[in-house]
Amino acid sequence: MNLIGFPKTRMHEEKRIALFPSDIVAHVNHPEGLYFEIGYGLEHGVEDNDYRRAGAHVVSRNTATSMDIYCQPKFCDRDVPFLKQDQIVFGWLHLGKEDLAYEAMINNNNTGIAWEFMNRQNKHVFQRNNIITGEIGVMHAMPYAGKIPEECNVAIIGKGLVGTGARNMLKKLCAKRIKVYDSISFSGFKPLIDTYDVIVHAADTYKILLTEEDMENLKPGALFIHIGSDSIRGNFGVSSIYRPVSFINQGRNLIYCVNHVPTLAYQSVSKAISEDVVKYINILLNGRKSKVLEDAIVMDEGRPIHSRIS
Repeated sequence: MNLIGFPKTRMHEEKRIALFPSDIVAHVNHPEGLYFEIGYGLEHGVEDNDYRRAGAHVVSRNTATSMDIYCQPKFCDRDVPFLKQDQIVFGWLHLGKEDLAYEAMINNNNTGIAWEFMNRQNKHVFQRNNIITGEIGVMHAMPYAGKIPEECNVAIIGKGLVGTGARNMLKKLCAKRIKVYDSISFSGFKPLIDTYDVIVHAADTYKILLTEEDMENLKPGALFIHIGSDSIRGNFGVSSIYRPVSFINQGRNLIYCVNHVPTLAYQSVSKAISEDVVKYINILLNGRKSKVLEDAIVMDEGRPIHSRIS
């Protein structure tokens, strides 16, 4: 039987967790194979003894990170020093060739199962997380638009789950003029880029959709909300969810860009994550095959699956 470790998050400001005791009790056949770092669920009102009563172990960080499987919802560079040889990493990896984790996983013969590629019956496993990304991202960003939503001409790039969440929230905020672009209609967006007060980038593709030259054509004063994948050429990252915007185009525009938006609603999102993750815990513990998991492998025993790496 494989053993699964659940270390506390190492990412700055991240608060999401992978598994709650209630889901362990309801669905996991061998909870003795689960090892949670001390204090794992405290920010969610979950005590260490709750995990113990569910049959799991509560251990030090070094022990939690030494298991066969390293489960981390938002894997980041700070996790890399804890990786062990031949370990399986299970979480949102968003692995790129320039990332510290990329070389480390090759050198350690690690296998990476990336949540972003987990799909079942043509539907993303973590649907609720992605919808909340769109909802909470728009809700967080819109106060920086300088206008009330009903006065804004809004474009949404992407009709996926994140885009759906963004549109839902904009409607709740009384936005009246919303145009949604997908991969087919996207060619019609660029000629109109300078007519929008707010642009929500919610596309789930890693193909470059917008260049720095495109961004320079934004309407003066427009807000760009970047909650999609990294399909914009340029460095627009923001380090803190508490300072989520920065100026671009010599101060003419603001861009909202936070790479862990769902943690703003960490309790709601973690509940949904746990309900999704627990469906695969018995499979992982027993080392059984699963098409959902196999199709989500981005690193196979140190060998990169280049079609799934940015």
